[in-house]
Amino acid sequence: PFYYHHAPGERFIFASETRSILVLPQVPYTINEGRIADFIVQQLEWIDYTSTFFEGIYRLPPAHKVTVTSSGMRVSEYWAPDPGPPQHYATDEEYEEAFLEVFSRAVGERLRVPEGSVGSMLSGGMDSGSIVAVAQGILEARGKGPLPTYSLARARGADCLESERIYATLDFLGLEGTQILADDPGSVKDDIGRNLDEPFDGIFVFMRAILGAAKREGTKVVLDGAAGDIVFNEGAYIPRLLRRGLIRRAWRETVGQRAFWGGSSTLPYFGRYLASAYLPDAVKQLSRGPRKRRREREYLRASLISPDFARRINIEERFDRMQARFSGLQSPDTALERVRKIQPSYTEGRERYGRIAAWAGIEGRDPFTDQRVVEFCAHLPDHLCARDGWPKFLLRRAMAGRLPDAVRWGRGKPHIGFVFSENFVRHEVSLGRLRLDGLQAMLAPYVDPGRLQKSWVQFRSGGSIEQDFRPIEHVY
Repeated sequence: PFYYHHAPGERFIFASETRSILVLPQVPYTINEGRIADFIVQQLEWIDYTSTFFEGIYRLPPAHKVTVTSSGMRVSEYWAPDPGPPQHYATDEEYEEAFLEVFSRAVGERLRVPEGSVGSMLSGGMDSGSIVAVAQGILEARGKGPLPTYSLARARGADCLESERIYATLDFLGLEGTQILADDPGSVKDDIGRNLDEPFDGIFVFMRAILGAAKREGTKVVLDGAAGDIVFNEGAYIPRLLRRGLIRRAWRETVGQRAFWGGSSTLPYFGRYLASAYLPDAVKQLSRGPRKRRREREYLRASLISPDFARRINIEERFDRMQARFSGLQSPDTALERVRKIQPSYTEGRERYGRIAAWAGIEGRDPFTDQRVVEFCAHLPDHLCARDGWPKFLLRRAMAGRLPDAVRWGRGKPHIGFVFSENFVRHEVSLGRLRLDGLQAMLAPYVDPGRLQKSWVQFRSGGSIEQDFRPIEHVY
């Protein structure tokens, strides 16, 4: 993270934490209320890459540099994701072989650290599992290892799909790993719920538990796969099939997609794809405004924000600014569209990972952000990004013999982090560290007291933090 404060002709102050800047008497301590609105209405987090919770303190956007002279300051972009030159292979097997070569190099180069100081996160999904499998293979070939892994899980034998997949990967690779038990947040020794420089990081409190465990074991570098979802993004794959007249295949992909993610009927989703593929742009434009405002009203109803505060902060203008961040990403060039989506889609996760890793004194490294991996995946044929509803299809093929089939062909994306977050908040409530009266006093200018009271009652009555109490989890 790179935060800075600039007073032209007087001073330029920078640090990796806002508090390191705020302690200086020359820097005004003024809350940025707009950012508080972005925080309470979760969808506004991506409104820009520069604002912080304090007026006059900014964060440097990804792939930008700041140049400061006596005459002023200039922020400029030094790199942007680029699809690079296309590569063409005759068969899926050739794509698989070429990807493995590129990905293995990306993983191997991120293992360049003093022996015994690198580890990896391990969830029950494909991204971190693939990194661990390839990294362990590289270390074994060098006569080193085993690779330390860090997972949030439930105990073996518990009814938890993600935990089952984590243990399946560990057993398959002959690793033990370190597990932070999601049902026992009181066992975590670090003060993981406090002193968050960015309140947005409250949703990633489980990451503090994981990286805190790595720190205690002396690990200096932790690999992660946060960018896997973005790099293998299939984008508007199904509408592209429809525009090419491949209606049966588009239907099959939609059915497979719903089978993978679960949920409601396939027909509504297929109808949206049909509209995206065939409706004229003029018709889409007519419906876009009303649809956008309906969605924004839903966001507001789902949040705790006070209507008075929303009006005072001009919440509609903030929604418009956020929407502008995502406009213009689509392109007839599929490779260009894929790389355009990287920055707005990825900033949230990478910035959080970076901030929390810095808190733990750890460097986070993600092989999926390697430029060669990005460029290779940008030019993948659609059917290797998704096939029969299976996302990251090429990665699943490439990990044959390297990961257990229970992981390679596991449906859905379970996230045990929500379990840990809920148990952690309940633990803090039980200790008296999180109280309704404290929340009411702190948030009075910004939240609707009735909604806050209702959420608290629902949560204390056994309601799910995911459905009833999520905004308060973020605040904490």
